[in-house]
Amino acid sequence: MNNLMQQFNTISDPDEIHKLEIGNFRNLNFHIYWKDLNNKYWGANDRLALDVGLSKGTDVLDYTDLEFWPHEVDCLKSHDAKVVHNNKTNIFFESATMSDGATINAVSHKAPWYSKTGKTLGIQGLSFVSIEPASADTMGLTARQLDCLLYFVKGFTFKQVAKQLTLSPRTVEHYIEAIKLKLNCHTRADLISKSLQLQAIKERL
Repeated sequence: MNNLMQQFNTISDPDEIHKLEIGNFRNLNFHIYWKDLNNKYWGANDRLALDVGLSKGTDVLDYTDLEFWPHEVDCLKSHDAKVVHNNKTNIFFESATMSDGATINAVSHKAPWYSKTGKTLGIQGLSFVSIEPASADTMGLTARQLDCLLYFVKGFTFKQVAKQLTLSPRTVEHYIEAIKLKLNCHTRADLISKSLQLQAIKERL
């Protein structure tokens, strides 16, 4: 863990995440991320992306905590603001409860994120996480994924689902692709068939 922290502290470019992703830390569950002063994500590792219902780290671009952790967004933004205001690294104990039943608990190391010229861009974070599994009825799908899946099963297009959930069509597409991976589906017909077996979907139809 200390070795991971030391390596993380030498990285300031979100595009260099892969240096840690391919390292010898696969036995540790951790999120790596960069957020600007407006709370938008500029980069994250694949683990964070998967835990919020996306497919890979690059999918988090332009998302905010409001979309990932809506119930904890004020607390998370307050922590980030403290790091920027004090201009120093802080350690926070953070948790987020998803409506699908999963709970993420984290010890988060957050530090100011600077440009090469020394300008403060936002924060960079490394969070060691533990996850209390979601109910088996949801097959590990997040609340947002279940919302998208419900409308998808009803025959809505990506654009129509996006309008219902106030998301972008690109976001909906990312969620559906992640759902296919979790449910091991390759076609729309397979996805709908498996979805109709989920109690969390059947109860809302």
